[in-house]
Amino acid sequence: MPTAYSTLMVIWLMYVFVLTMVIMFKRVDRGQRVHELPMGPRSSYISKSVAWKWMTLPAIPSILGFYALAGGFQTYGLLSLQTGFVGLYCLHYLYRSVIYPRRLRTSEQQYSVVLIFLTWSYYIPMGYFMGTWFAQNNLLMDSLVLPVAMVGALLFVIGLVSTVTHDELLIRLRSGPSQDYAIPMRGLFRFSSNAHYFSEFVEWTGFALMTLSLPAFVHQIAVFALMLPQAQKTHTWYRDHFGARYPAHRTAFFPFLF
Repeated sequence: MPTAYSTLMVIWLMYVFVLTMVIMFKRVDRGQRVHELPMGPRSSYISKSVAWKWMTLPAIPSILGFYALAGGFQTYGLLSLQTGFVGLYCLHYLYRSVIYPRRLRTSEQQYSVVLIFLTWSYYIPMGYFMGTWFAQNNLLMDSLVLPVAMVGALLFVIGLVSTVTHDELLIRLRSGPSQDYAIPMRGLFRFSSNAHYFSEFVEWTGFALMTLSLPAFVHQIAVFALMLPQAQKTHTWYRDHFGARYPAHRTAFFPFLF
């Protein structure tokens, strides 16, 4: 890849690192989660469903636009492996920006518009890195690459299905009129307080192995780094809120670990 591409990625990685440190070490009440951090006046807050729609929506046009600008559609066409990778990336964020927000049933949670702009500062550059890479690097499925890619594809599918499943388990927990929090007791939530985050981590690990692309591995690491502080805060909130009723064996992120 050109030097400018590598330089921009290094600069962007430094930004993501700083953002992660801010989220991890910002002084907040014990157990307070990322969307609850004070980020401007209350008038700048919007509902959770609207926020989720706008936070992740730029991921789709950014990767499609940069893939097209770099000649991806012209070089490979629509029915190609490279375009398929772009399509799978879009599939995840189609779920995140369109389907998931429509399924949310909570009404009282509010997200700051500042958080939306912060997520844009992640997804738009990532769309550039992903789209440009897939347009300019053709993955050749030889005898060494194919088994790794197949394992990655399997992990991606398992992770995506698991993400949707565990999102739905959380949504159904708060489907009653009171919309009170409850302890999730099904699926991987029996072992992890954030099974939905872990599932997404598996999904992006699979995507990285399937595509064997530098930005996919960067995305996997960045998603993990950004989710981990949120997972720890959520885990702490569960333990503080439910006390002795909360299962002591559950971990914050990886089932059975830490």
